Amino acid sequence: MAKEPTAAKHPLIGAAAHSLDENRTTLWQVEILDVFPSGSPDVGDLALVQYYEWLAGYPSTRGLIPLREMATRSWKLFPNMESATAYYKEVASPRDARIRERVAKQKGGDK
Repeated sequence: MAKEPTAAKHPLIGAAAHSLDENRTTLWQVEILDVFPSGSPDVGDLALVQYYEWLAGYPSTRGLIPLREMATRSWKLFPNMESATAYYKEVASPRDARIRERVAKQKGGDK
């Protein structure tokens, strides 16, 4: 009996990402669970993502994000959740705090 061919796993499945706001501070941490076609040429392929709560570190909700959006500078990709979490703790969190402080000072100086 011949084996049925198995579908190749998309290279982004299992990767993680941080979304960034207009100040380039971290908004969300997600894990890419699956990638599939949307059926719309305007949307392109979609990533099914698992969002994570920052404070508890637990999974929260899931969402669909167009891969084209994740290919912009508004997203930073990592090979896995461990890498994304380590980067957040060691680099992004201290950087984000400095940026937020600077933005707050600028807003306070505008008054």
